[in-house]
Amino acid sequence: MNALRALASAVDAVNEGIGRVVSWLALVLVVVQFGIVLMRYVYGVGAIAVQESILIMHGVLFLVAAGYALLYDAHVRVDVFYGEANPARRRWSI
Repeated sequence: MNALRALASAVDAVNEGIGRVVSWLALVLVVVQFGIVLMRYVYGVGAIAVQESILIMHGVLFLVAAGYALLYDAHVRVDVFYGEANPARRRWSI
């Protein structure tokens, strides 16, 4: 049982580290998006590869940050079901 607790603690530590790193990816995403808008509307230059990088960064941000959100119980829930549930049922809903 102690091995499982150690494994869970290790996974939590990895999720914590990944969440802190990926939070900076959100800032990079905003800066790159601003650069795309600036290039397109001010300079008249479009860069498809940079626009595709925004799509990829957005996907990576959501996929990788899911573990961090689960660690801090920060996922969005539909309160119609979750708010009225008893604690035993809440444990089964992630």
